Amino acid sequence: MTKERLRQYIALSKEAQQIKEQIEEINASMLSPKIQRINGVPSGGNFGGSVLETMVTRYDSLVAIYCEKMKIIAEEQKAIENAISTLNSNERIIMRARYIEGLPWDKVCEKICYSRRQVNRIHGIALLKIREPGE
Repeated sequence: MTKERLRQYIALSKEAQQIKEQIEEINASMLSPKIQRINGVPSGGNFGGSVLETMVTRYDSLVAIYCEKMKIIAEEQKAIENAISTLNSNERIIMRARYIEGLPWDKVCEKICYSRRQVNRIHGIALLKIREPGE
């Protein structure tokens, strides 16, 4: 497990949050009532299927895409958790806070009640322990 891969997961977890928000927004738009136009003039027919069918189809395809992305993110989180499971408790807390939770270094230091220097030292040791052969 490289430091770069761990950093990439921080961005992936932010993307996961965006995806969750997007799915919630889609759900809300699907469930919200629509205002009907009433103007006394007949409108043209809908030859391509109903508006509702179109919305549901679009909804299903978007959710399928988002679910695939969430699977990829979950697999990466699982790989990180497996890698850090071999570390001692302080190392796991630091690695999880930094890379899974995405906390900035000052918040990591506060969380574990260690100085920045101690956290950097422990972090460096942890990175060496989880390196894969050939990295």
